[in-house]
Amino acid sequence: MTIKEIKSKLSILTVLHRYGLRTNTNAMLACPFHDDQKASMKIYRSTNTVYCFAGSCDIKNLDTIDFIVPSE
Repeated sequence: MTIKEIKSKLSILTVLHRYGLRTNTNAMLACPFHDDQKASMKIYRSTNTVYCFAGSCDIKNLDTIDFIVPSE
């Protein structure tokens, strides 16, 4: 299976749930990549990605593979 096939078949919500992360009713959650006191990470189901809006976070836009193995 190629990376492209994995990305098309693996939902970002499945990845989040695997790590015990749950979104609120606005498709937001506390970002696991920094000390987040409130939900700053938005889930985009249409693109199967997440985006962290916190200015202090080095992680911004991630897809299913990037979430599992973020680049340094």
